[in-house]
Amino acid sequence: MNPQITEFLLKNVNETEKTFSDITKALKIYVEKQEKVRLQTLKLIKAFKYCSTQVPSSSKQYIEALSNSLTLIEYYIKILDDRIDQRICKTLDFFANNNCKLIKNYIHERKEESKNDLKNHSSLNKAVIKDPSNSQKLASLQENINLRLNGTFKTNEDIINNIKTFNKEKLKLLKRTMDEFLYGEIIYHAKALESLSFAHQILNNSNIKKDVEEIINNFNQDLTKNGVFTPNLSKYN
Repeated sequence: MNPQITEFLLKNVNETEKTFSDITKALKIYVEKQEKVRLQTLKLIKAFKYCSTQVPSSSKQYIEALSNSLTLIEYYIKILDDRIDQRICKTLDFFANNNCKLIKNYIHERKEESKNDLKNHSSLNKAVIKDPSNSQKLASLQENINLRLNGTFKTNEDIINNIKTFNKEKLKLLKRTMDEFLYGEIIYHAKALESLSFAHQILNNSNIKKDVEEIINNFNQDLTKNGVFTPNLSKYN
């Protein structure tokens, strides 16, 4: 095998392994941080749900809407994280550990064949020096070398085809996994924007004045129910 071809192949495979490994590690860290956000979101949902029981009707509506929005966001965070883990990280890991390993084994096999070719050349040179008159032996060695050279040319063609196939599969895989990532992010952010916008609209339509009136009315009802003298609270409206 041509040393330059060997060097190119090894560099190509090693760079692929490193690139896919770096992406996988970064995505796993991303998922871990997303999981922490998801768990904090659950705590926030719980706090908002309690808050909704302590405020009057108008405020209750937007608090509940916000709580529902966060519940939806939490759900899509989980889907996004699972998608990254199952469809991206595992796919990249498999390619790096399987396809790259196969190519490396192939390179080592071809290198061994190249070593054998050098031995044959060396044997021919030694035979010529030792016994130049032994034409039968020299012809046999030369024939063997010619066969090996023809095989080498064929091997080089196979190597070039393998380089093409390897890089084609690598780029197709990269495109597919990045499409998975982008699709998941688009869906997540689109759903989050839609849900939060709805909650924000309800918040903007809330009426603090009505909520205060509701609080005062409830307060008056409690005083009346308990037989307590009811003061004139209209001035607080």
